[in-house]
Amino acid sequence: MAWLRHSPRHIHATIVDYLTDQLDALGWTGVTPPFGAPQVRIQTYLPPESELTKITAGLVTVMMGDETDAEEEELGGPLHAQDLPFFVDCFMDKDAHGIALATDVRDIFRGRFAGSKRSMTVQDHSVSTPVDVVGWRMEFIDIEREQINSLPVYWHSIRVTAHVDFPEELY
Repeated sequence: MAWLRHSPRHIHATIVDYLTDQLDALGWTGVTPPFGAPQVRIQTYLPPESELTKITAGLVTVMMGDETDAEEEELGGPLHAQDLPFFVDCFMDKDAHGIALATDVRDIFRGRFAGSKRSMTVQDHSVSTPVDVVGWRMEFIDIEREQINSLPVYWHSIRVTAHVDFPEELY
Protein backbone atom coordinates (compact mmCIF):
# COMPACT_ATOMS: atom_id res chain seq x y z
CA MET A 1 0.00 0.00 0.00
CA ALA A 2 1.35 3.40 -0.96
CA TRP A 3 1.41 6.38 1.36
CA LEU A 4 -1.32 8.97 0.73
CA ARG A 5 0.76 12.05 0.02
CA HIS A 6 -0.70 15.27 1.46
CA SER A 7 -3.18 13.22 3.49
CA PRO A 8 -4.59 16.17 5.53
CA ARG A 9 -5.62 17.86 2.27
CA HIS A 10 -7.46 14.71 1.14
CA ILE A 11 -9.11 14.34 4.56
CA HIS A 12 -10.25 17.97 4.49
CA ALA A 13 -11.65 17.62 0.95
CA THR A 14 -13.46 14.40 1.91
CA ILE A 15 -15.06 16.15 4.89
CA VAL A 16 -16.09 19.18 2.81
CA ASP A 17 -17.66 16.98 0.10
CA TYR A 18 -19.50 14.92 2.72
CA LEU A 19 -20.81 17.97 4.62
CA THR A 20 -21.88 19.67 1.36
CA ASP A 21 -23.84 16.59 0.28
CA GLN A 22 -25.51 16.28 3.69
CA LEU A 23 -26.46 19.96 3.94
CA ASP A 24 -27.86 19.75 0.42
CA ALA A 25 -29.94 16.69 1.39
CA LEU A 26 -31.31 18.59 4.41
CA GLY A 27 -32.28 21.57 2.23
CA TRP A 28 -29.77 24.13 3.54
CA THR A 29 -28.14 24.80 0.15
CA GLY A 30 -31.40 24.91 -1.83
CA VAL A 31 -33.64 27.83 -2.70
CA THR A 32 -35.91 27.29 0.34
CA PRO A 33 -33.75 26.44 3.37
CA PRO A 34 -35.41 25.32 6.63
CA PHE A 35 -37.25 27.95 8.71
CA GLY A 36 -36.80 30.65 6.05
CA ALA A 37 -33.07 30.86 6.83
CA PRO A 38 -30.58 32.25 4.30
CA GLN A 39 -29.25 29.80 1.71
CA VAL A 40 -25.98 28.23 2.84
CA ARG A 41 -22.75 28.55 0.88
CA ILE A 42 -19.64 26.62 1.90
CA GLN A 43 -16.02 27.69 1.71
CA THR A 44 -12.86 26.00 2.91
CA TYR A 45 -11.34 28.89 4.83
CA LEU A 46 -12.32 31.51 7.37
CA PRO A 47 -11.73 35.07 6.13
CA PRO A 48 -8.88 36.97 7.82
CA GLU A 49 -9.69 38.72 11.08
CA SER A 50 -9.83 42.10 9.32
CA GLU A 51 -12.64 40.76 7.09
CA LEU A 52 -14.77 39.08 9.79
CA THR A 53 -17.11 42.06 10.12
CA LYS A 54 -17.95 41.72 6.40
CA ILE A 55 -19.24 38.14 6.73
CA THR A 56 -22.84 37.76 5.62
CA ALA A 57 -25.44 35.31 6.86
CA GLY A 58 -25.45 31.87 5.26
CA LEU A 59 -21.69 31.33 5.24
CA VAL A 60 -20.34 27.97 6.44
CA THR A 61 -16.57 27.49 6.64
CA VAL A 62 -14.70 24.20 7.13
CA MET A 63 -11.11 24.41 8.35
CA MET A 64 -8.57 21.94 9.67
CA GLY A 65 -6.87 22.51 13.02
CA ASP A 66 -3.44 21.30 14.16
CA GLU A 67 -2.98 17.56 13.76
CA THR A 68 -1.49 15.26 16.38
CA ASP A 69 1.41 12.90 15.75
CA ALA A 70 0.51 9.50 14.33
CA GLU A 71 0.61 6.64 16.81
CA GLU A 72 1.01 2.91 16.29
CA GLU A 73 -2.26 1.01 16.71
CA GLU A 74 -0.75 -2.44 16.61
CA LEU A 75 2.67 -3.33 17.95
CA GLY A 76 5.03 -3.99 15.06
CA GLY A 77 2.24 -3.74 12.49
CA PRO A 78 1.56 -1.10 9.90
CA LEU A 79 -1.72 0.26 11.38
CA HIS A 80 -1.41 3.82 12.70
CA ALA A 81 -3.91 6.43 13.90
CA GLN A 82 -3.90 10.20 13.96
CA ASP A 83 -6.39 12.77 15.25
CA LEU A 84 -7.12 15.76 13.04
CA PRO A 85 -9.43 18.39 14.53
CA PHE A 86 -11.52 20.50 12.21
CA PHE A 87 -13.95 23.34 12.69
CA VAL A 88 -17.23 24.10 10.97
CA ASP A 89 -18.22 27.73 11.52
CA CYS A 90 -21.82 28.72 10.74
CA PHE A 91 -22.84 32.37 10.31
CA MET A 92 -26.56 33.20 10.26
CA ASP A 93 -28.91 36.19 10.39
CA LYS A 94 -30.85 35.06 13.48
CA ASP A 95 -29.80 33.07 16.51
CA ALA A 96 -32.58 30.52 15.85
CA HIS A 97 -31.28 29.95 12.31
CA GLY A 98 -27.72 29.62 13.62
CA ILE A 99 -28.74 27.08 16.25
CA ALA A 100 -30.78 25.08 13.70
CA LEU A 101 -27.91 24.95 11.20
CA ALA A 102 -25.24 24.25 13.82
CA THR A 103 -27.20 21.42 15.42
CA ASP A 104 -27.82 19.90 11.97
CA VAL A 105 -24.06 20.05 11.30
CA ARG A 106 -23.37 18.46 14.69
CA ASP A 107 -25.93 15.73 14.03
CA ILE A 108 -24.54 15.07 10.53
CA PHE A 109 -21.18 14.15 12.07
CA ARG A 110 -22.92 12.10 14.78
CA GLY A 111 -24.67 10.06 12.06
CA ARG A 112 -28.19 10.93 13.23
CA PHE A 113 -29.78 11.46 9.80
CA ALA A 114 -30.59 8.94 7.08
CA GLY A 115 -27.55 8.81 4.81
CA SER A 116 -25.22 10.40 7.37
CA LYS A 117 -22.48 8.40 9.03
CA ARG A 118 -20.13 8.47 11.98
CA SER A 119 -17.23 6.98 10.02
CA MET A 120 -16.17 6.89 6.39
CA THR A 121 -13.35 6.11 4.00
CA VAL A 122 -10.90 8.88 3.11
CA GLN A 123 -11.00 9.78 -0.57
CA ASP A 124 -8.12 10.61 -2.90
CA HIS A 125 -8.86 14.04 -4.38
CA SER A 126 -5.78 14.18 -6.63
CA VAL A 127 -7.85 12.61 -9.43
CA SER A 128 -10.77 14.24 -11.26
CA THR A 129 -13.34 11.95 -9.64
CA PRO A 130 -12.39 11.22 -6.00
CA VAL A 131 -11.90 7.54 -5.15
CA ASP A 132 -11.76 5.71 -1.82
CA VAL A 133 -8.27 5.12 -0.45
CA VAL A 134 -7.85 1.49 0.60
CA GLY A 135 -7.06 1.16 4.31
CA TRP A 136 -7.75 4.82 5.18
CA ARG A 137 -10.80 5.29 7.45
CA MET A 138 -11.90 8.13 9.66
CA GLU A 139 -14.35 8.30 12.53
CA PHE A 140 -15.86 11.54 13.81
CA ILE A 141 -15.36 11.91 17.57
CA ASP A 142 -15.39 14.69 20.22
CA ILE A 143 -18.17 16.67 18.53
CA GLU A 144 -18.95 19.96 20.30
CA ARG A 145 -20.98 23.02 19.39
CA GLU A 146 -20.53 26.52 20.82
CA GLN A 147 -21.80 30.01 20.13
CA ILE A 148 -19.36 32.87 19.58
CA ASN A 149 -20.77 36.36 20.19
CA SER A 150 -18.42 38.74 18.44
CA LEU A 151 -19.91 39.66 15.06
CA PRO A 152 -22.97 41.36 13.62
CA VAL A 153 -24.12 37.90 12.45
CA TYR A 154 -24.81 34.90 14.70
CA TRP A 155 -21.71 32.69 14.77
CA HIS A 156 -21.83 29.06 15.87
CA SER A 157 -18.79 26.80 15.75
CA ILE A 158 -18.72 23.01 15.71
CA ARG A 159 -15.44 21.32 16.62
CA VAL A 160 -15.03 17.75 15.42
CA THR A 161 -12.06 15.42 15.60
CA ALA A 162 -11.46 13.10 12.67
CA HIS A 163 -9.78 10.01 14.12
CA VAL A 164 -8.00 8.54 11.09
CA ASP A 165 -6.72 4.95 10.88
CA PHE A 166 -4.24 4.15 8.10
CA PRO A 167 -1.42 1.77 7.16
CA GLU A 168 2.07 3.23 7.41
CA GLU A 169 5.21 1.38 6.49
CA LEU A 170 8.31 3.18 7.63
CA TYR A 171 11.44 2.79 5.53
